[in-house]
Amino acid sequence: MASINELIQNIKQEKISTSGRSVLLVEGPDDVLAFSNFLQKTNANWELSWILESAGNKRNVLEILRKEPAWLGIVDRDEWDDARIQQITNEYQNAIVLPRFCIESYLVVPTELWRAIPENMRTAVAGGEQGFIQRLTQNQDKWLSHAALWAVINPLWEGLRALGFKEALLEPAIANDLEQIADKLQDWHNYLEPGQLVEQIAAKKEELSSLDFSELLRFFVHGKHFFNEVVHQEFCQSFGTFSASKRKTNIFSTLPVPDDLTDIWQRMNLILEDN
Repeated sequence: MASINELIQNIKQEKISTSGRSVLLVEGPDDVLAFSNFLQKTNANWELSWILESAGNKRNVLEILRKEPAWLGIVDRDEWDDARIQQITNEYQNAIVLPRFCIESYLVVPTELWRAIPENMRTAVAGGEQGFIQRLTQNQDKWLSHAALWAVINPLWEGLRALGFKEALLEPAIANDLEQIADKLQDWHNYLEPGQLVEQIAAKKEELSSLDFSELLRFFVHGKHFFNEVVHQEFCQSFGTFSASKRKTNIFSTLPVPDDLTDIWQRMNLILEDN
């Protein structure tokens, strides 16, 4: 995989060149797919002034933004809370945190998905809009539980890294210091104490349980999982079997531009066109 400096150089040489266009970075190919569709519907001439590029992942986006302060970048919200988002946007003033959990979170809200289905295709959906929504909103407790689990467990890796995992015990200088090794292992053990984590998961589930399911889908349920396990399967039943990637392409092509992305277009100084 290309290094950060190579990615930057490739964008400058192959995409910007002498055009003077600005750069909008996103994490991966699905983000490029989504935003190319949204941008085209927002302003058909957006490519005259902007280049949309994938950096590969969130870490790459942020590293590039640090090196290129004139560029803009969008990263997933994931399980970040408001304090963490504020910290990131203070540190990287050219970073935009996606309003929802991830880009697939724009492919999971039942009422929004229904508007993305062309009217001449809606007759193929068993039970019409009501049946469609009912099927997508089954097993709510499963997704509530998964949202709570993800919110507590996924950040553990970052926390362990902050505690020195695993490099803190890989230096030759401490190889014979069994007391220091034991102390560090105890730190990691305490951090991963099962009873404490189970309590945190239960508390997070209780906190999220007051939310409307659509709100839970936007901000806390992992959109990739919900899309693959629920939305994609529902669309296969109604409209035939396609790959998940092809399904995303089809839905993004007909999905109305979400209102919660307006701030991004403003940061890009794009004039919104009437659709």
